[in-house]
Amino acid sequence: MLALVAGACGRRGPGGTLPTAGRREQQLLLQQASREMSCPAPALAIMLLTRDVWQVQGCGLLRDFRLEGTGRRARWTPIEPMPVRASREMACPVSAMSFGAPLPTVRDATGCGRSARYVLVCTASGCLWGMSAHAGAWAGEVQSAPALLPPPSGGSSAPPGGPTSAGADTISIPPPPVEGSVEATLRALLDARRDAVRGCVGASPVPVQVVVAPDGAVHVTFEPPHATAAARCAPLLEGLRVPAGAAGTWSHAL
Repeated sequence: MLALVAGACGRRGPGGTLPTAGRREQQLLLQQASREMSCPAPALAIMLLTRDVWQVQGCGLLRDFRLEGTGRRARWTPIEPMPVRASREMACPVSAMSFGAPLPTVRDATGCGRSARYVLVCTASGCLWGMSAHAGAWAGEVQSAPALLPPPSGGSSAPPGGPTSAGADTISIPPPPVEGSVEATLRALLDARRDAVRGCVGASPVPVQVVVAPDGAVHVTFEPPHATAAARCAPLLEGLRVPAGAAGTWSHAL
């Protein structure tokens, strides 16, 4: 199943951008992934996710790597696997969860009565799978009738290896932010402060509402059941700014 993406310099990723990894970099990726995944290189297949991020699949495993540098300085940095992050944030063992990939840069997770959508977000400091929305039996939330996570526009809800299905409430799961957009960048900035916010609030996840003013100022408020934590924890989310002219309102889970 060994697969190099032929003509990578002319192949466009999901976002329409050209990849930076040529044949040499792809060979390095396969060699590194083979070591880290304990899987023979001929059994691996790679797929372009974004301009710098590639997915490697084989031996029943799935990993994501980001290319940093070019030429002889090129190196591949592994991204924390989405199932590992989802298991930690959803307090649910991976063995009890199911996962979907409705779009190359979007992953859905369900298990233990909870559902969440994760979006691949990259900044200058690195890439991560950040939770963009959640539903289900999260602590302190009112439950409603079960429903399935709807797929994002243009995608299929059937992931590799089987369909995703699990109980979730009727909370609306928004489409993922456009790669490189102000929303995607802002969510990544918020995620960088996730550990500090959770430590202050003493719980997880921590739902917040984000309002971006026309001048680029960002205002973040804590939503129930953690609204009372605003007085002591709000300073952790102050000082965020984005380019002017990108006003909007989003919900986010830290």
